[in-house]
Amino acid sequence: MKISLLDQSDINKLPFIQPPTWYDIRPIHEFYFQASYCYTYKVELGNEMVGAGTVIIHDDVAWLAHILVHENHRKKGIGRAISEYVLNVALNQGIKTVYLKATDLGTPIYAKIGFEVETEYLIYKEFTIDTNPPTDTHIQSYKSEYMEDVLALDKRISGENRIDDLHSYLKSAFVYLNNKTIEGVYFPECGEGLIIAENARAGTALMYKRLQAKDVVLFPQENTNAKAFMDGLNIKPKGRIKRMIYGERRPTQLSGIYNRIGGNLG
Repeated sequence: MKISLLDQSDINKLPFIQPPTWYDIRPIHEFYFQASYCYTYKVELGNEMVGAGTVIIHDDVAWLAHILVHENHRKKGIGRAISEYVLNVALNQGIKTVYLKATDLGTPIYAKIGFEVETEYLIYKEFTIDTNPPTDTHIQSYKSEYMEDVLALDKRISGENRIDDLHSYLKSAFVYLNNKTIEGVYFPECGEGLIIAENARAGTALMYKRLQAKDVVLFPQENTNAKAFMDGLNIKPKGRIKRMIYGERRPTQLSGIYNRIGGNLG
């Protein structure tokens, strides 16, 4: 078994090792390859690529993402090997906290190398909304003058410094502005459409806006306001996915996440 950095020429091999039900992961790996804070590694047996894994580093926090093992090579220790490898890449850079999202298949592997379940995200999908969202004049398009407040809001809620990831999505964002205070923000183009907010008024208004175009929602179980909003629309969760942590706990406000970025970044 050989583990080394993924070459750009390897990206077109990824569909052959990813689960068949997943979306095409090549575009996000093209992004990983270009981004200076993302590192993707491949696992080879002989001349065959059989696995891969990515570590994304934000200041003093890291996320493990897209841990893949070809279905014909599972239960051979490959998943654990690539998980430990990318974890150690982060730890060797002085990272104190590492996160990942885990399916039921991956959870036991990550638990064996020291990850613990921090929370679970509720999954809502394949639903329709019959009513139009109420007009809310507090929702405004992003302006450059909001940048510091938006990034500060994200840091308070996520416990991370995610400026590298969020900066390129600011121009298309929407904020919830109340008495000149930004209480929430929605990034339509950031992953699955990140929504963070400091209260239910802002969070659910931005959820309503997003749901006009999206029929998938994931947020932490701690966000009882988001759950009550979905219950009010008579939409029930169809599953759960675990958020796991290795190392120091962060001051994360899970109740302020109204929709996640994605499995690779929370």
